[in-house]
Amino acid sequence: MQALAVKRQKLLRDDKNEPTMQALQDLSKAGKVLQTATSIQEIEDAQQARRQTRQPLQAFESSSVLVKDRHTQRLRTERARHTLGAAERRHPG
Repeated sequence: MQALAVKRQKLLRDDKNEPTMQALQDLSKAGKVLQTATSIQEIEDAQQARRQTRQPLQAFESSSVLVKDRHTQRLRTERARHTLGAAERRHPG
């Protein structure tokens, strides 16, 4: 999973993902976090900030490159588990 996180960071730095980086910066700069909200107005402000940045973030997370990488990671993990399980069955104890 660490390789996937590194690749995600590299993709974020790419010029074509500027809207995604801008959305992430807007969210972090605004400091609008639901967990720290203490009033209804703060909750509304946080929700509004999230709604405004939703589209570029969803577009990035569902991009074909990341979807393929997640699929490959799942296949590799499953293959490794099967290999380890087969080794344990051959040499119990």
